[in-house]
Amino acid sequence: MNTREDFWKLIADANDAVNDLFIEEYLIGKLVQMTNRDITRFEEILGELMFESYRWDWWAAAEVMNGGCDDDSFEEFRAWVISQGQGVYQMALRNPDDLADCLVASLIDPNDEDNEFAYPELLDVTVLAFAQKNNCADVEEAYDHPEYDPQYHPCEIQGEEWTEADLPKIVPKLCTLFKSGKQSSGLTIQSKQDFWALIEEARNKVGSYDIADYLTKRLSKTNEQDIVRFRDILQELMTESYRSDFLASLFVMTDYAGDDGFSYFRTWIIAQGQQVYESALANPDNLADILQADATLMQLGIENAFNYEELRYVCVHAYTMKNNLDKPDDEDIEDRYYLTEDNELAFIGDEWTEADLPKIVPKLCTLFQYEVPAEA
Repeated sequence: MNTREDFWKLIADANDAVNDLFIEEYLIGKLVQMTNRDITRFEEILGELMFESYRWDWWAAAEVMNGGCDDDSFEEFRAWVISQGQGVYQMALRNPDDLADCLVASLIDPNDEDNEFAYPELLDVTVLAFAQKNNCADVEEAYDHPEYDPQYHPCEIQGEEWTEADLPKIVPKLCTLFKSGKQSSGLTIQSKQDFWALIEEARNKVGSYDIADYLTKRLSKTNEQDIVRFRDILQELMTESYRSDFLASLFVMTDYAGDDGFSYFRTWIIAQGQQVYESALANPDNLADILQADATLMQLGIENAFNYEELRYVCVHAYTMKNNLDKPDDEDIEDRYYLTEDNELAFIGDEWTEADLPKIVPKLCTLFQYEVPAEA
């Protein structure tokens, strides 16, 4: 593995051997048979290709094709183009708008929401192969290995920054191809019913612990009023659940109830969907029945301390993705998309001591084997 020709041949062999969605397994299998230097050379060449495609016009293509693009998804988009092989990559390097011709020739439907032009798996191929070859316990050990030393290019984006209004000039064919597809999400948030439908859609697509990224991308494809309405409904749920009995539940379930943890606990409940949230709102002790009936939810909850912080930031991330910003561009906008801090909300309910907990949430106390301290 010395040259780009070697790199592209391996990519071509992988695509010939398997579906291009799964070429990482083929690549890892081939790389582990090579020397450590060959493996790191593959990483260096991949880095060179990622560097030379780190361009604003490529970002424009990713924005249109995926209906939104941030730093991570732009990296995954470039990896996807590379995975398509030398011909597609070099064509896109000349003009990323020509990807429209490739999609038409491949009969890919731009209206299919399941089509996401991203391939993050390719970015992990090298370290996974190196770890396997050298019997590393995990990728962190591989990164620390003295022979894992690929030389990386500095990465500064090339070209001229654009606004959404510029896209039809930069990538006209892609804009035409996707004008009725991912640029129009069909999503509207008018009511709590719409809010919960989107939460359920995300849960069905990716599971409750990955919905933040899904929601961010989905909301970034709609208008800003819908993002604001999603935020307002989420804030309403956070406000009405800012209750002493919810805090009691968290304390029993985790033996801790700090301010941040209480906020992230309520977003965790919301992320479980409408039925779980409304059952907890009626009586948070009902969480005991829900957790007993779902061993996976219980296990994942324990592993993550019944915490889902990421949901708090979905709306501001959707806004910045939609507008191609690193962060909100003024304080008023930041205030509009972030949730209100708990210390600005009115706390609902009576204060309690640990001795009160078996009366407030008896089923949770039984499930989590909570014992009142002797000094309580």
